[in-house]
Amino acid sequence: MRDAARTAARIRALSPALRQAGADAVNHAAGRALEAARSRVPVRTGRLRDSLAVRAEGTAASVSTGCAYAAAVELGTSRQPPRAFLHPAAQEQRAAFPEHAARLAAEAVRRAR
Repeated sequence: MRDAARTAARIRALSPALRQAGADAVNHAAGRALEAARSRVPVRTGRLRDSLAVRAEGTAASVSTGCAYAAAVELGTSRQPPRAFLHPAAQEQRAAFPEHAARLAAEAVRRAR
C-alpha cells in the first residue's frame, strides 16, 4: 500500500510540471503557426500580414487577424480563388504538435526525478 501511495504522490507532484509542459507546447505551436501564416499570406500592402497575432493562455492559443478582408483571402470569393494561409499553417502545427508536446512532457518528468 505504501508503494501505491508513494506512486500517487509522485504523480500528483508531476502535475504542475506536465501542465506547464503542455502550455509551453501550445505556445510554441502557436508561435510557429503565426510564422508560417505570415510567410504564406499574400502581400500587397502588408496590412493583412501585420494584423496576424497570437493569443495564448495556459493550454489554449489562437492565431487570428482583425483584418476585414482576411476571410475573403483565405476562403476566396466569387471573383477570387482562395489563397489559404491560416489553415495550412494550423495543419502543419497540428501534425508537429504531438511529438513536440511528448518531448516537453518527457523532459518535465526527467527533471522531476
